Amino acid sequence: MNKFKLILLALLSFGLMGCGNPGYGPTSIAGVTPGKTTLEELRLLVKDPLKVEGDYHIVGLKGLDNKMAYISSRNSIVYEVDINLMFESEILDALISKYGKPIRKTGEIKKVVCQNKLGGNFDRVEGEMIEYWREKDGIQATIVHRAGTCAEESFASYVIYDKKIKSEVEQEIILERLKKFGDKIEKINKGI
Repeated sequence: MNKFKLILLALLSFGLMGCGNPGYGPTSIAGVTPGKTTLEELRLLVKDPLKVEGDYHIVGLKGLDNKMAYISSRNSIVYEVDINLMFESEILDALISKYGKPIRKTGEIKKVVCQNKLGGNFDRVEGEMIEYWREKDGIQATIVHRAGTCAEESFASYVIYDKKIKSEVEQEIILERLKKFGDKIEKINKGI
């Protein structure tokens, strides 16, 4: 059985929602549902359960033939799964086969001309573009394309996340940064 069929079978066998609803994206991948799957449940879905510790995990998902995934959690609940598609285009093919193409895009990958220190010009790309399927049950599925400054090519990731929890985590990070900035300003003011 080829890889595409295995991935499609994994998507189907775990009862992913969205079938028959054009544009609605998946709500889970390989048995992992952001916002619902606990770390204890995750341990059963990964190749090496000993690596599921803390809030950030790099694991091989059994349901995707042990493909690597970056998983973020908060309070022992998975809220985001990120799978690099650089060598895994069959995952994207299976998702599009089951759910159709994403319905909305933001950002772009731009073609740019870059110059090295010797004056040579090179055609390159840079930027970020995110393609979204329609949100379902608070779960957002996306394909994120990224290219660094003057990159030779862009790279794609499949990212699925619980919108509420991810938003809360992002707000906490912003508040922490603001607090650190405020503390620095306070130290500067005290020193004046």
